[in-house]
Amino acid sequence: MHYVFSDGFRRPHRGRDPQVENRWTEGKGRGIGKEMGKNLSPHSEARNTQTERKNKNYRHKRPLLTRTARPWWETGEGWDPGGAWHQPPEEPTLISSSHDPVEIDAWPRPHGSEPPSLYGNDSHLGAAGATMAAGEPGKLGGYYFRYLPQKTFPSLSTRETSSRLRQWSMLGRIEAQAFGFDQVFQAYRKDEFVMAFFKDPNVIPNLKMLSDSGQWITLGTEVKKIEAINIPCTQLSMSFFKRLYSEDIVRESGHIVKCLDSFCDPFLISDELRKVLLVEDSEKYEIFSQRDREEFLFCLFKHLCLGGALCQYEDVLNPYLETTKLIYKDLVSVRKNPQTKEIQITSFIFKVTAYDSDGVCYPSTKSHEQTFSYFIVDPFKRHVHVLYHCYGIGEMS
Repeated sequence: MHYVFSDGFRRPHRGRDPQVENRWTEGKGRGIGKEMGKNLSPHSEARNTQTERKNKNYRHKRPLLTRTARPWWETGEGWDPGGAWHQPPEEPTLISSSHDPVEIDAWPRPHGSEPPSLYGNDSHLGAAGATMAAGEPGKLGGYYFRYLPQKTFPSLSTRETSSRLRQWSMLGRIEAQAFGFDQVFQAYRKDEFVMAFFKDPNVIPNLKMLSDSGQWITLGTEVKKIEAINIPCTQLSMSFFKRLYSEDIVRESGHIVKCLDSFCDPFLISDELRKVLLVEDSEKYEIFSQRDREEFLFCLFKHLCLGGALCQYEDVLNPYLETTKLIYKDLVSVRKNPQTKEIQITSFIFKVTAYDSDGVCYPSTKSHEQTFSYFIVDPFKRHVHVLYHCYGIGEMS
């Protein structure tokens, strides 16, 4: 025979009256207390104290929930329909490395979202993998975008960076913008995502591009087709470029080794660095594998080294590395893996080209290696960073 006591558990009858067994007592017999797991027996004071301590610790371990007071398009912290509950963000985490690190702020994923998959055959899409989806699960449909003008990119606006971009003939021709979106992002549906971006009424009047005359305009045409190329993004340290020193392309002092002038249309090659970047049959071209050259960090570094139409090349390597590091930090998002405590890149990078009924319309009607538009998608914050540059003569003063 079993009896059900007030704590909800069934116990076998051992010859004692269950009513007496379950009675609230003070100092006599045994009973089940009103607090969770508390025993009122005087012989169990130590056990009661231990239970209360566990309950107190449990209460302190519960996550503190806060309610978003401002809409997502004002805070820039991601889509938050109806003021959904989120955990407060953790402190930014800096990437640690034995070499010169790329310092990128790491922010936690939204409460309730699943961690990215690190497995499968989609490693070419970035460290997060192609199957990762962020945000609350929901039906994938049309994306809704919103321009985020309050999001700034200090790496492109500081006095030192502006001076360098002017020297490289890129000032006034390079731009970064931010947009938010409201749906779950999945990398294998990138084409739908990018097409929805160009069709969105909040994007069309705000997405900047340069005209043939060098004036900033908006798209102003209907996009019929898009091309989005996956760009791997896995590098967390600037030690990626240490091989330039070991292969005698850059001296220990930081000066770039010079060579006889040659042309690789339309670029003038006057040092070993540009030879490694451009000349495929050069002796040291292979120090960067094809996989290395596809990395977003390498692409960004190469774009800065080649510059614009009237680029004045640097004699030392450091300005290229510092500017690459700052822009990379501004654009790419990372987070700390809660299990391994390692930093992981969560952004997806796509090199985007758009076509209208007459042909290529974005990033420019004229194709050039130095004319590009990269879409950097943060699936957790639900942000898209657009890095744009159009080859030409930059601002001189």
